[in-house]
Amino acid sequence: MTVGPATAAHTASRPYRAILLFAAPTSIETMAFTLVSAVDHYFVTFLSEDAAAAASLAAQVSFMTFLGFVALTVGAVVITGRLHGRGDLATFHAMSMRCIGRVGAISGAASLLLAVFAGPAMRAFGASDGIITAGAAFFALVALSLPFMVMSEAACRFIRNTGDARTPTLVGLSVLITNSVLNYICIFGLFGIPPVGLIGVALSTLVTRAAGFAILIYIFQRRATAAARDGKVTHSLSVEERKIARPAFLFELTRVASVLALTAIYTRVGAETLVAGQIVFTIETFFLTAMAGFCSASFYFLGQHLGRGDVPRAAADAGTILRVALALSLLLALAIAAAAALTPAIYAGLPDSTTGLASAGLVLAALLFPAKAAAIVLRNGILRAGGDMRYLLRVESLALVPGIAAAYVLALPLDMGLIGALAGAGATELAKLTGYMLRFRSPRWLVQIDLGS
Repeated sequence: MTVGPATAAHTASRPYRAILLFAAPTSIETMAFTLVSAVDHYFVTFLSEDAAAAASLAAQVSFMTFLGFVALTVGAVVITGRLHGRGDLATFHAMSMRCIGRVGAISGAASLLLAVFAGPAMRAFGASDGIITAGAAFFALVALSLPFMVMSEAACRFIRNTGDARTPTLVGLSVLITNSVLNYICIFGLFGIPPVGLIGVALSTLVTRAAGFAILIYIFQRRATAAARDGKVTHSLSVEERKIARPAFLFELTRVASVLALTAIYTRVGAETLVAGQIVFTIETFFLTAMAGFCSASFYFLGQHLGRGDVPRAAADAGTILRVALALSLLLALAIAAAAALTPAIYAGLPDSTTGLASAGLVLAALLFPAKAAAIVLRNGILRAGGDMRYLLRVESLALVPGIAAAYVLALPLDMGLIGALAGAGATELAKLTGYMLRFRSPRWLVQIDLGS
């Protein structure tokens, strides 16, 4: 686990290149995950409408719960980045393994509840009897894969904190492709193998996610020296971890509430707006996931510098990360604008009014994209890596109600529909970005953490 310091030192002479090389694998993996997930859902639509709805619901519930449990790793990820930069590999390994075990146990308990009460859980999210009948078993099996998904993400974050961004990406892409191929075989059959439907898709998801976690934990453990495996986490370090993890968890709950509220607004405006909004959301989200690599780079590079007490270098690298991400976001905004022009051709089966609305929404999304990208890198990367989770929670909490209200008023009472909802949400993001930038320009976002003697 000595890759990190060498890479961090490399940023002194060629910072942009080092940051791009580190960020690229994670960004590619995250964008691939978004794209392949959309393709898999397209495969499921060939089974039945109820099956597709059940798969969509399972994916949404799984993703929301995933975000909440992964938030519990933030404290450990921030601290282990600094421990690795300091050279304390024993405590780094101990805290990493403890965190993986804890989130695995917590998410495992939640997944069992979701699996046992799959039907009632689906009904609570508004599923009809037909959807529950078609997809309850699928929902339960996907729920059981949740702990492997959470622990895999935690392991990936700790491996990246050693300076290795490629291994998690290689494992993640291998699991992703294998799962997608198995899903295709389960739905359509291949080489004499008969199709087995939605249950087969769920089983392949469960097996591949479990296998992916097994590979990642094996790699992480194999790289640790015997001395590193004997490390202990002190009580004071545990306290520091909780100071970050608790607001991170509440932060994600606030984000989920915001997303659910916007979805409800789209639904109330009408089916056309809901479909157009989903198109905008899917395309915009695909390009926004490119920022994930810069968030990972923030944890690694800032952790290395702060672990050695080099605050000026940490601040300098944070500025470089933000500039590189902004430059890329301008190019991606052009890609979204191009997608707006192509929407009528891509979704030729939809009414012209729906595709026209989606195109207008994508133009607005393209204009707001650089600001949203900067907000993501600051919120999920730089400020979070600095340990400033309490400030992030305050900003998110203060913006929650006004943001939802703005989207609601513009979309419904003022009858601006999708454009109004998107404008309200965009204005809220701009307000939050202002708060993030003001914080970033002060030294207060670099929170001191007691790593012990």
